[in-house]
Amino acid sequence: MKQRRGALGLCLFCSMQVSAQTDDIDEVVVTGSFVHRSSDDISTPLHLIDAQSVKTDAMSSLGEAVDDVLGVSSSDYGAAVGQPIVRGLGGPRLKVLNNGMVINDAAAGGPDHQNGTDFLNLKQIEIIKGPSSLLYAQGTIGGILNIVDDTIAKQDLERTTYAVSGEYQSVNDGISGELAYKGRVAGFNLSLAYAESDFGFYDIPSGALSLEDEHHDEDEHGAGQGFLDNSDFANKARKIGLSKVEDWGYIGFSYSGSDNVFGIPFHGEESLGERIFSTTDSDNLTLEGVLKFGYQVINNIEYFVRRSEYSLTEQHQEDGHEDGHGPTIFSSDATEGGLRVDFSNARFKQKAVFNFINGESGQNGADAFMSIVESDELSFGYFLGKDFTAMHFDLGLRHDRIRRDSDHHSFDDAVTSVSFAMGSEFTDHFSASAGLSSVARLPSAVELFADGVHLARQRFEEGNVDLVSERSTNLDITLKFNRENFFSTLSLFKNRIDDFIYLRDEDEHEEELQDHDGHGYVDLIHAGYWQQDAEFTGYEVELGRSFKLEKGRLTMSIGRDDVRSEFVAGGYIPRSVPARSLVRLTYQNDDDFRASLSYKRVYEQNRIAENEIATESYNMLNIRASKVFHSKETRQLTVSLFGKNLLDEIARNHTSFVKEYVPLPGRNMGLKVNYLF
Repeated sequence: MKQRRGALGLCLFCSMQVSAQTDDIDEVVVTGSFVHRSSDDISTPLHLIDAQSVKTDAMSSLGEAVDDVLGVSSSDYGAAVGQPIVRGLGGPRLKVLNNGMVINDAAAGGPDHQNGTDFLNLKQIEIIKGPSSLLYAQGTIGGILNIVDDTIAKQDLERTTYAVSGEYQSVNDGISGELAYKGRVAGFNLSLAYAESDFGFYDIPSGALSLEDEHHDEDEHGAGQGFLDNSDFANKARKIGLSKVEDWGYIGFSYSGSDNVFGIPFHGEESLGERIFSTTDSDNLTLEGVLKFGYQVINNIEYFVRRSEYSLTEQHQEDGHEDGHGPTIFSSDATEGGLRVDFSNARFKQKAVFNFINGESGQNGADAFMSIVESDELSFGYFLGKDFTAMHFDLGLRHDRIRRDSDHHSFDDAVTSVSFAMGSEFTDHFSASAGLSSVARLPSAVELFADGVHLARQRFEEGNVDLVSERSTNLDITLKFNRENFFSTLSLFKNRIDDFIYLRDEDEHEEELQDHDGHGYVDLIHAGYWQQDAEFTGYEVELGRSFKLEKGRLTMSIGRDDVRSEFVAGGYIPRSVPARSLVRLTYQNDDDFRASLSYKRVYEQNRIAENEIATESYNMLNIRASKVFHSKETRQLTVSLFGKNLLDEIARNHTSFVKEYVPLPGRNMGLKVNYLF
């Protein structure tokens, strides 16, 4: 039975709810949670995706990589951009982390912006569902995604390894490659990794560009075209890590950087037929470590400092030349630091945390809709866990203070959040857990200070400096039953968000506006940020069974998730996540062969907001198979085959701002090869 240990947990009482549907493992024991308990001892839904699942599948955006997890979906803007959504909430309500540190990028500033992530040196992806984690970031009303890598080795490397990998995808004639090294040099642990990829315009099913709007001409917009314009993506990423491990703990340093170029498939009616693309440049420097004391009062102190610089430049071209519509630059620079002090004892699990973030973000250029904003965030937290004979309890407290300053306005406020959870194993086969939290989120810079044309949303957006903090009151119940080869999980949740911040259209008519250079913008709607109470109610359920075969094990599972997103006063929240059913077959034998077949039914979404279009249901059938060949004890070759959207279905993602114009990719077959020596 295979066991893995999490490199870094995410919260005091997060449950590593690793569904037995996972392709690669029969059981996962995670002891890297904040209070260092195994997954069976703690509560609150969380899912783990191990590195092998990502490395043997098609290279994709972050949202697409997690889209098959119950309760998790993606809001796409073409293949290059896929922002994750957890239980109906994304954007600034969902924090994306790397090794427990917030990734400061421009993703929350617009739906056409990438998450500044990569999968180099990946160990696992941890997903917390709901506002139950208070450890690493303020305002985690939707949840947390933590991308865990081992660029900084926390234990001495036992041997030197090299890795070479390559990938091909048919849907975009795309290729990618990766080189990696890990070893010890002069008593230090050194890790190097570099990846490069180049994906062209992706193919789409026949008729996928047909629009239902009677005002659009199918021939004009290429209804019979077999690919999607401006859906290309090219990337270069690198990482360097150095660490020293001793009896007193470890200290490590890392650098990560990436350069991307990707097309924007839709940017308003006037953009059809025009080349619009973005380039991103990201650089991160990190210092982290642990000091071990072993005293009766303090066990250890974790510390980190990270400096992040991120920029995204959006440009327009016609016939290979700039069209006079100057570039727009979105930038985000931040310094984040923190301490986590463990003073657990025989009676209680206890930690205290301190975090600060000082940053600057904003835009300038032709399509800038928000000036530069300076932000200062300061947080304190305390976390307590207690085991009893029949159950355990966990408590988390967090206090956040944020100040944001723009050219003409300032925002300064402080909030306190609390979360409580309890769990118990009633029998050897049945367990239950429940969590109750009250978590506050302070408004983002865009929600406060936006003032201009935001073409990605086809609106003229106006922020609201009078916004107050959101307050999420969330109840979450999880039931698990496992007996012999049968397993089942049921999660129920109700998330009431008082003063929910949303973008409301101020008028129903569309009009033409002009930027400061006199360029026209047609069909733009005036919109402003407002608040009213909202509720997100839903469930995730899964049933499955595994069968022991002569040379391996076959596992079958079926699951369903659904979330109902409504304003308390009436009406649906725009771009709500549709209900889904997921069926999965996985097989693994003793000869290092793995195979999986997954079928996902995404249902019609007709619970729509005013002026929003409904989306039809679609089926997504995927396969994956991998085989490991061992030539010597220290050498192995892994060959993986994958197929995505085998039915070549026309699919539109209801959570996307551009679902009407940007369908999901068509049938995609691919090959991945990895050689480790």
